[in-house]
Amino acid sequence: MENLNKKELNLLYEAIYIYDWITNSHKTNTIEEINKFCQKIFKYLYENGLSNNFDVEDNNYFPTAEFEEKMHNKYLDEYNDETFWNELEQALGIRDFYRKYGKKAIEKMNREEKFLKQEEEINKYIEEFDENGIERLEINK
Repeated sequence: MENLNKKELNLLYEAIYIYDWITNSHKTNTIEEINKFCQKIFKYLYENGLSNNFDVEDNNYFPTAEFEEKMHNKYLDEYNDETFWNELEQALGIRDFYRKYGKKAIEKMNREEKFLKQEEEINKYIEEFDENGIERLEINK
């Protein structure tokens, strides 16, 4: 990592932060190998001009609250929002695909037919959520 300028160091910091956040933020127990790797990079960044972007405790390097907020505003909030909608559209569309055609009929479909029919069901939710968000989404018991 020789000869990285300040801009490149900041880009590396953002990339490693996002990598760490995506792999570990949702886990109770972080993946130790990833945590150790990120700590090495964070230490390098701290020692090479980005010390103002870290809080250090017991030789562990933590992004400052300001940096984390910046990352969420700049990248992660949009990523989470897009992921939420994509997962919801996919899950509901595939559920409806199985309800509409049934397991036996689906087993007889070739790969392309299955894909096209799934996409048809998924696209219904994409259009619905694009037009109405969750306004018309309800859970019936």
